[in-house]
Amino acid sequence: MKTNCTNRVYLDNAATTRVDPLVLEEMYRCEKQYGGVATQMHSAGREARRVLSTSRARIARCLGVREEEIVFTSGATEANNIALLGAARSYNRQGNHIITSRIEHPSVLGTCEALEEQGFTVTRLPVSEEGLIDPEDVARAINDKTILISLILAEGETGAILPVRDIADIVRSRGIAFHTDAAQAAGKIPVHPADMGVDLLSLSAHKFHGPKGLGALYVRSGTRMTPTTYSGPGPSALRPGTMNLAACAGMARALELATDNLQDNLSHVTSLRDRLLEGILSLGCNVRLNGPKNDTLRLAGNLCLGFEGMEAEALLLNLDMAGVCVGAGNPCVSGALEASHVLLAMGLSRSDTLSSIRFSLARDNTITDVKLAVKTLGAVVHQLRSVAV
Repeated sequence: MKTNCTNRVYLDNAATTRVDPLVLEEMYRCEKQYGGVATQMHSAGREARRVLSTSRARIARCLGVREEEIVFTSGATEANNIALLGAARSYNRQGNHIITSRIEHPSVLGTCEALEEQGFTVTRLPVSEEGLIDPEDVARAINDKTILISLILAEGETGAILPVRDIADIVRSRGIAFHTDAAQAAGKIPVHPADMGVDLLSLSAHKFHGPKGLGALYVRSGTRMTPTTYSGPGPSALRPGTMNLAACAGMARALELATDNLQDNLSHVTSLRDRLLEGILSLGCNVRLNGPKNDTLRLAGNLCLGFEGMEAEALLLNLDMAGVCVGAGNPCVSGALEASHVLLAMGLSRSDTLSSIRFSLARDNTITDVKLAVKTLGAVVHQLRSVAV
């Protein structure tokens, strides 16, 4: 599958992936065939309910859970909000303490800030210089008021994979709700909530070649949740509203394609990443790898590199003008880059964070993409250094 636009190398797949053509086909077929909404009693409504149910069942199969444990959302941001707000408000009679980390997605960090304003207390765990969390830090942070822990499964900038399974072993016997944001992990590493020991897990379809604007929240049976939005009773009570049938079917197809071919995709992306890193190192740049040095502790497609003496913004913009799309830092409202809160949490200086860019590969990338990216990067670095002299 080749989805890059003509003459453009797209290496920012941690931000979003291109929709797989097979997913588009399924979405088109669904949109054309089913015109009803699931709340109606007539035949069109029954068909819509069947599409939603089938889509949930397909996603549940990929995750190894039950259909009724899948709740569709508008994306991982909403799933994270529902998970944290719903669990915190439901368990607040038992306590008011929440544990998270300093490298979470803004949707988790922002929700925690909002909960603090409502009287909850939040512990934000530090990470190592490689962006990893020590499970013992989690154990030490737990107290008799702890009701909820939310830790990302795989961080999107460095690709660091957190030891969620080990942390779940610590949490399980204490009656604490455990949520993980798996938006960056699903389709890239095995994601099976029941085996991982988590109660809540967030997904985003556009991170694994599905449609934008759709996600899902796994809610383990028996986990208490207070709704954050309200409508009528029923299976959609936690997240009411009319769902996009085509997007739901597309998300299910995308997750099937990602999980059923996981090992082949992983081997392909790993090979490309190794070639990319080898090529960049051969340019003779002063390059620093941000994140875990052990490849098994990092998503195969993520390569976050610091270029000593260079500005990430200049690298990104010049690469873009030359037809190579990469990611860097936190884009702010003005379009400029701000220092990454993740890299700062890892102990990098502000200048080091602002010299770092992220290459993120996916299964639709090719060796040609890698070669062009390396060649273009070499030319851009040479140009920027000659201007600086």
